Amino acid sequence: MTNDKGNPRVQEIKEQSRFYEDGDYVNSCLLRDCFDPASSEWNHSTMDEKVEALSVLINRDDKNTLGLALGMLDYCNKEANKGINMIDLVISMSKIIDHLLKNEK
Repeated sequence: MTNDKGNPRVQEIKEQSRFYEDGDYVNSCLLRDCFDPASSEWNHSTMDEKVEALSVLINRDDKNTLGLALGMLDYCNKEANKGINMIDLVISMSKIIDHLLKNEK
């Protein structure tokens, strides 16, 4: 499913991960475009790109969606002084799930 060579979000994740020990994307705000629909970053990738990027992280790096989302929320709010609310995670995950379910037809 994932062709990470063509997905700019996946490429950015790969490039940025070099700066984080053990490829820990959680300790950055890199995934705001996947989990923060109230941010301008949300519009930086399509829904398919979000799904593909998350799929790469989950499958390649043995991560999980909830851990990625909560880690991003914690880091961005504490270290980057962002005002991301827990409801933003729920909304983003709902949008992603809706997208996946609608594409199943």
